[in-house]
Amino acid sequence: MSLEALRAARARAPSQPWIQADACRLPCAAQSFDVAAFSSVLHHIPDRAAALAEAFRVLRPGGLLFAFDPNVLHPAMALFRHPSSPFYNAEGVSPHERPLLPSVLRREVQTAGFVNVAQRAQSDIPYRAVAPRRLNAILGAYNRLDRLWELSGLGRWFGTFIVSWGRVPEARG
Repeated sequence: MSLEALRAARARAPSQPWIQADACRLPCAAQSFDVAAFSSVLHHIPDRAAALAEAFRVLRPGGLLFAFDPNVLHPAMALFRHPSSPFYNAEGVSPHERPLLPSVLRREVQTAGFVNVAQRAQSDIPYRAVAPRRLNAILGAYNRLDRLWELSGLGRWFGTFIVSWGRVPEARG
């Protein structure tokens, strides 16, 4: 719901209809989209089930859901971004932000009605800046280590991010 991001989108594609809306209550007709993308969004939403149900509602039969969110199984996410960690720092963290457990997210996507649900954890997606700011001094080293994490094969399961996807059934029940 970032007005800054919305302004940037409107500047880049002024002929497109851009709206600001709550993911749990979209002002869109049912079955009106082919793709719903949650790009680093679901981990900010306290009621993910409502957001996923709303995505299901606005997607046409065969429509694609895509989600990309932090993975609590990645060591850095577990240590620095999860509130239960002794190393947690709330600077730069939104009120409801939590890294997600892949199995929980997968179950929530399936419960919303999506089929052919699949996931893959992914590392080697470099950060340009993080909060707290003092960590930016070591960000280059972190990005290199995260690349090695991915290349080792561990990123497939314990990557920084969970990439999830699924489809609305062709025949809606």
